[in-house]
Amino acid sequence: GFPGTVVGALLSVCLMLHSWPLCGGHGGPWNHISWFVSCLFAFYVTFDWWYRILVKPLRTVRGCLMVFILCYAAACPAYLVCRYYTVNLWNFGDGFGQQYSQFAYTHPLTHFASFVGGMVAAPIVGHVDLLMSEGRLPGVAEVVVRWGFTGAVAFLCCLFVFSSPWRRYLFWWNGGLLPVHCILIGAAALNQDPLLAIVENRFLVFGGTISYPLYILQ
Repeated sequence: GFPGTVVGALLSVCLMLHSWPLCGGHGGPWNHISWFVSCLFAFYVTFDWWYRILVKPLRTVRGCLMVFILCYAAACPAYLVCRYYTVNLWNFGDGFGQQYSQFAYTHPLTHFASFVGGMVAAPIVGHVDLLMSEGRLPGVAEVVVRWGFTGAVAFLCCLFVFSSPWRRYLFWWNGGLLPVHCILIGAAALNQDPLLAIVENRFLVFGGTISYPLYILQ
């Protein structure tokens, strides 16, 4: 199937389609690490459609929270498949394991729940901002707004320094970190966390800006 040949793979990378085929090689050997750009492109071109279908009908913050919880639960299936079938994602002699991991790592379908989770989280952050401006923010929410960015960064550091993330790799990869990332981004958008004063340093911003381009061009 497509992209089947080296030329087809090159064409798929140029068109940013290399993460779309099921187990299609995600563009290799032509800079396959840019699969994430292809995945984002799929969500970009379908964003308005999915927003009208899945987010616009949600009239309340409670509805958004319910959908967000479902999106978080969707992080489990890929990991459970690995557990049930004892799939070793790092065994290159396991044909099924390699095909499955390639699909689970790169295909937009496996990241769709995170995509929707981000869309429904945006109205929640907007509601929190409104409550904050009116001085009606509950105490717990105020703590999250004030220290959520710092807490999320600390959690990620502890996870990857002191834990063994590869044991639950697909869980984390396919949305297990969705709440942490949403708190990280939401707290940064609300701009109340004292750690933001450090990470907004222009040298750190410049380093972050060029890091991914350098990665995909290596």
